[in-house]
Amino acid sequence: MDRLKKILVVMLAVIFAISLSACGGGDEGSGDEGNNPTPCYVAESMSIGDVELGADDLEKMGIDDISKMFCVYLAEGGKAAVASQDGALSGTWKEEDGNIILEATYDGKTEKINLEKKDDDTLIATEKEGDTDVTITLKRTDEIPDVFSKDIMMFFSVDYSMIQTNKMNTAVLGGAYCFDGDDIYGHCFKDNKTACLGKFTVKEGTETGDFKVLDENCMPTGVVLDGDYVYYCRQDTDSEEYTLARVKKDGGSVETLYEGQYADVAVKGGKLYYSDADHHYVSADLDGKNSKTILDKEVYYCYWIDANWLIYQDDADDETLHLYFAPVGGDKKITETRSLCPVIDGKYLWYVQDEGADNKDY
Repeated sequence: MDRLKKILVVMLAVIFAISLSACGGGDEGSGDEGNNPTPCYVAESMSIGDVELGADDLEKMGIDDISKMFCVYLAEGGKAAVASQDGALSGTWKEEDGNIILEATYDGKTEKINLEKKDDDTLIATEKEGDTDVTITLKRTDEIPDVFSKDIMMFFSVDYSMIQTNKMNTAVLGGAYCFDGDDIYGHCFKDNKTACLGKFTVKEGTETGDFKVLDENCMPTGVVLDGDYVYYCRQDTDSEEYTLARVKKDGGSVETLYEGQYADVAVKGGKLYYSDADHHYVSADLDGKNSKTILDKEVYYCYWIDANWLIYQDDADDETLHLYFAPVGGDKKITETRSLCPVIDGKYLWYVQDEGADNKDY
């Protein structure tokens, strides 16, 4: 049994050598968002050579639940987490030749661990002890281990450039415009009279060039671009009815995706996100089908800070700001008073704070 303990110590040393003190912010990272990685894998079994350790063996080594011994979380944007019953530590990941590679700088050294991807539900971690393989098999789980939820904030770090700040500021204030190189899409007036969704180019200084109407007789908000399409909340100027719509950037027929008033439109990872008529946050396919509620409560100012984090105002929680870690469903309250119009500049979050009972003391 002493030998088993020694091998386990070696295995766990390798596992925890990939720890990091913090992750980078923004959308940077080595993971491929298009892979849609499964968030969590937990240890299911452990073997030494050809011998699988049973419950009695593990109990003698002080392990009452092997699923708590080794957990791996793979997030979009290349962020990763490794956890044991002692806590969670953060790192980065990438996929190469069918394997998951976790990598980190630890005590000044870059450490790696390879996880063989047997299939979408199984990862294998292997380490040598002499001529013997020590193997831990991890299985996909839909239940997020508590160890990740407890330490959820350690996976958040952000440092916004001025371009990101401008985009967030525009979106939080209604998103009437969206920029794409020299082109601007958003609220315009046809013949300087009728409101519409338009596209125009920016020339030198404040001059504008070519102008094209993409959707007539409407007040567009929540305008975002993805691929060949413009997505937006459409208020008809005649009927005043609201729809969630999209149209190709070069023009064409307008597609109605949903009926009703919507806000906070975003496209991320091949999915459409928005606040519905009840101000609940929803995801759907890009054509509007297969909708799914993400936040089943009244929320405002929903904005994806990076690939994994959503900031929003929780109406039921005294209109305070919250951070939501989408992959594991973690939620963190970050302000204590009524808070509006959140905007990140650099490493700081700015917002309008209301401490008055009459909503006038900003």
